Amino acid sequence: MFGRVFKIGIILMTYCFIAALLLGVIQGITKPKIDAVNNAKKIDGMKRVLPFADKFIERKTSDGLIYYVGVSSSDTTKVLGYIVEAIGRGYSSDIVTLVGVDTTFKIVKINIMSQSETPGLGTKAVESSGGNEPPFQAQFSNKIADELYLNKDGGKIISITGATITSRAIVTSVRIAITNLKHKIREEE
Repeated sequence: MFGRVFKIGIILMTYCFIAALLLGVIQGITKPKIDAVNNAKKIDGMKRVLPFADKFIERKTSDGLIYYVGVSSSDTTKVLGYIVEAIGRGYSSDIVTLVGVDTTFKIVKINIMSQSETPGLGTKAVESSGGNEPPFQAQFSNKIADELYLNKDGGKIISITGATITSRAIVTSVRIAITNLKHKIREEE
């Protein structure tokens, strides 16, 4: 009896070892491709939120906040704006948003990079018609952090019908990200 259980255990362990080895090899092969696609997606997102910048320089504050400085290719010393990532917990996922602001910290544009919200409700934050900017995201342009509250909370951003949690998560995360960025950049200067 013990010998049979031992034999089955060895066989199972062998299968697990081979599966783990294959998964490791496959991950090693696909990781560079996945990283390249994610990097291209992030650069495209940066160009969307700060369209007048040609180049983006990564910076990190002393406490670890990563942001990007948008500059022109011809004059990399003149700051045109900043990009920061905002992450908020929505109804069913973390919502990652790139936020482009000018040098006065007024929002140029936002771009939701990833989300897994409820189809037909929370996903309306990224849905557009006719190739235009999604209506929910368009509301953020030309606003400062103090204006970023939902209309239900006395602010200027109209929430998505049936997706208040998603709307509030995006608005709150963007407001916090801009406020943190503003304070960190002023501290670093």
